[in-house]
Amino acid sequence: MILSHLRFLVSNNIKRLLYQANNISIILRQTCTRLIINVFSPNISNYTLI
Repeated sequence: MILSHLRFLVSNNIKRLLYQANNISIILRQTCTRLIINVFSPNISNYTLI
């Protein structure tokens, strides 16, 4: 009974960590694309960086 409860807690924590890692990777990807766009089109970035 205690073992199944521990296994449940561990799997929940792993799911939460995977979810957070997924969110962080999405944010990083968006930031990288924004930086690339700003580097390659500096004239447009002045208006989009608001």
